[in-house]
Amino acid sequence: MIDKEYTQKGVDVLLSIDLVRKAEEIKNFILVACDTDFVPAINDIRKNDKVKVILYYFRDRNSKFSMSDHILSVCDKLVKLKKEDFEESSF
Repeated sequence: MIDKEYTQKGVDVLLSIDLVRKAEEIKNFILVACDTDFVPAINDIRKNDKVKVILYYFRDRNSKFSMSDHILSVCDKLVKLKKEDFEESSF
């Protein structure tokens, strides 16, 4: 919530803050993202080697969403989602 309104703006920053704040309490983070804005937070929480980051990500060459490989290189485990994963989970 920014200025008493729900908005998409800044969500990655807010999630990064939560990652860093909770790092001492949690052993494994599961992150569903493809945004390199999370890389500094991931690097910070992995300093102590007690926190593992599992990244679930989606990559589609024909998509309007771009993805950098940088986030892939900083996580402990990678799980690539497929288009079918989204189709099967629709309500």
